[in-house]
Amino acid sequence: MSGALSASMSSPLETTTRAWLSILPPDHYPPAAEIDTFIDSNNAPFLDDLRSFPRPQLHN
Repeated sequence: MSGALSASMSSPLETTTRAWLSILPPDHYPPAAEIDTFIDSNNAPFLDDLRSFPRPQLHN
């Protein structure tokens, strides 16, 4: 797959995260607890990998 083609295709994680961020107020930077809630409340299987990371690593 060419770089341009793969760059234009987003992963389910990116799509879901962008959708979540798009509903937040402008200039709102979610705190760690809000990020954790998003990860924990979303049952999508592609988030399983994120759940295995130490949370402080995800917050950066």
